[in-house]
Amino acid sequence: MKASRNESGQIAILVLIALGLFLIAAAGLTIDGSHLYAQRRMAQAAADAAAQAALMSIFNETNNVEDSGNAAFDTTPFVCGVSDPRTPCAYAAANGFGTTVNDTVSVSFPSEVADVPPPPEGVLTDEVRFVRVEVTRSVPTTLMRLLGASATTVRATATAAILYLRQAPPVMVMHPAPKGKGLSVKDKSILAVFGGPQRSIHVNYSDQSRKNDAFECGKDGTVDLSKAGPQGTGGDISFTTGPGKKSQSGCVLLGSTGHYIRPAASMEDPLADIPDPPEPPLAPAPQPLPNGQNGCPASPLKPCKLYSPGTYTRGLLIKEETAVFKPGLYYLANREGDEKSRGFEVQKQATLLNAVGFPSSPDTGDGVLIYNAGEYDFRFSEDSSINLRGSSLNSPYKGILFFQDRTTMKEMEHNIETSGTVEIEGAIYMNNTLFTKEKKKKGGKKESVPKGTQTLKLKGGKTGMTLRGGVVVGALKVEGGATVRVYPPDALYLVRQVALVR
Repeated sequence: MKASRNESGQIAILVLIALGLFLIAAAGLTIDGSHLYAQRRMAQAAADAAAQAALMSIFNETNNVEDSGNAAFDTTPFVCGVSDPRTPCAYAAANGFGTTVNDTVSVSFPSEVADVPPPPEGVLTDEVRFVRVEVTRSVPTTLMRLLGASATTVRATATAAILYLRQAPPVMVMHPAPKGKGLSVKDKSILAVFGGPQRSIHVNYSDQSRKNDAFECGKDGTVDLSKAGPQGTGGDISFTTGPGKKSQSGCVLLGSTGHYIRPAASMEDPLADIPDPPEPPLAPAPQPLPNGQNGCPASPLKPCKLYSPGTYTRGLLIKEETAVFKPGLYYLANREGDEKSRGFEVQKQATLLNAVGFPSSPDTGDGVLIYNAGEYDFRFSEDSSINLRGSSLNSPYKGILFFQDRTTMKEMEHNIETSGTVEIEGAIYMNNTLFTKEKKKKGGKKESVPKGTQTLKLKGGKTGMTLRGGVVVGALKVEGGATVRVYPPDALYLVRQVALVR
């Protein structure tokens, strides 16, 4: 039976209504879906920032300090209030969450997190290792409410952790002072890292107002990480703050797997727990050593002298000789007020070598440790050459070769500016970690400012410089056309680092 004309009109109207509802629903899904997607991204950014900020405050032990920039907080779970000044709450609010009653920001401190590796055996862990932040927001719908859904809850979580890594970046610039350069590579010089962990170079730099000083790569300088990393296909360079990637992209070679990371979490000095060497008995005077014996070459450029470990009260000046070092600790005391003290100075065709045929030292194994006490520098100049092996990895000094006193308050620049051969097997450690100096601020308040930045300058070298070990310094300069090749140390130095794990 055929439908009447009236019935056909009614069907057409119903079809139009159905199509209209469908189009409204589709438009609602599009509009509300896009809005909710943006809200979820904002929520994740807020959770990430809050979790990292909270754990960095705990990491730096400022979470209970009222004048640390945000209000103090303890490590029991809490929910942020509106305009809550506590650090994670403030960072969530700065990213748009926790500002209204429709938002909830919850902060907790789990004792463990699945799939996060445990600390290495024997490591004393932090009391609080994890911070978890969950943010939620009730987001009103627009067209979707025509279908009955008046609001949707947006939720995001983030977990930050203190990780204990057994491999530090082979080049670490700690930069404890508030001013000055961090890492500088210029004058057609090359700083290259080969192999090692994914993070090849890290620079701590906290001064946002001078962030371009964190990294200077000028006058055709190059940082080559193209053969760094676990697979030798690229390593990372990271800065707590520093210049943007675009401004430095022409001088940093990252390979196929490397990254330019800024901002990155601050890293601690991986050698901070290495003990300061105790002052040993006085060293005997150096003795002539015949050619071809105990490490003296058969035809040395300059006559050989055999050096023994112990205390050198005026430091060491080595020139126009081939210095052969027995295994052990060389403690350069540099007595205060003695005008003849000079730290460790090598010049005028001097050559440094390890001795052979002597017993290992209980302090350094079959290598040497040269410890420079007081306000005196390391200085290698003119056409001297270095071919030295540092302390053994299983010794108390874990591969260190050159060790600058960490308590000196003097700003110093240590120089390896030789045109001779440089082959160093061992870590170069020149970083002030212990002392601070009070400085007045405007308004009568005081702040504690680290002083005594130790800068290492590497310059020149006919065949370049090969450093088979870590470099941990306050600041680093590579100049004068030097090619510095860094091979990561075998020593697995421990580094504590804050990272997002969820």
